[in-house]
Amino acid sequence: MEGQKLRLPARSALALATAALALSLATVGLSCGDSEPPVAARAGEVVISQPYALNAPLADSLPVYLTVINQGDKTDALVGASSPAGGDVLLVLGGERSPVSPDVPLAVPAGEEVKLTPEGDHLLLLDALPRLSDGDVFSLELTFAIAGSMEVPVPVVTPRD
Repeated sequence: MEGQKLRLPARSALALATAALALSLATVGLSCGDSEPPVAARAGEVVISQPYALNAPLADSLPVYLTVINQGDKTDALVGASSPAGGDVLLVLGGERSPVSPDVPLAVPAGEEVKLTPEGDHLLLLDALPRLSDGDVFSLELTFAIAGSMEVPVPVVTPRD
């Protein structure tokens, strides 16, 4: 056995690499000076970077964190979110939960970024079935009022002590 290499299927290796990258970026941040964060998805002038979901083994939902960057000259707003990996996607703003909708949008001012973080506002994927676990990547569709819709790959990571 010594000298043999462990080979993973390409899809598993990509999922593991994506999850590791998301976790490292989320926990230590970027330390590359003025470097832009990697882009996970784009629609129009809106860019999503650093998406990840934290797996909590006993929870029935997954919190989703990401950064929304509006590179345009008009305020845009997240007005919809869905995923084939679960039930409703809720927006948690100031501790209040509601479905992402035009009635409860997440505004992203022109030329600014909005960070959805473990310490603050975030998205919540309900009923993540089959249960998503560390290393899985699921698709999240985000819809913005101006930029339109985009598919965002979201890696699932498990908090480490």
